[in-house]
Formats: sequence, structure tokens, C-alpha cells
Amino acid sequence: MNGVQPDIKVINTFDDKLNGRDPQVDRAVDEILRQLGKNND
Repeated sequence: MNGVQPDIKVINTFDDKLNGRDPQVDRAVDEILRQLGKNND
């Protein structure tokens, strides 16, 4: 009844929505790059 807890919690704010940002996608891309060993920090 509650669904699955995410491995990585990302908050989407109203400001993000207004400005066309998607922090969940950004974080997902960062995680994929990290797992591939290509993090651009």
C-alpha cells in the first residue's frame, strides 16, 4: 500500500517545476556516470 522506498531520495520543488528543471533526472545521470567511473566533479 505504500510503494517502494527510493534508493536515492530527490526532492522536486515547485521552483524546479516553474523553471523546467528535473532534479530526479539530473541525479539519475550523475549516479549512472558515477557507476561508470566517469563522474565530472
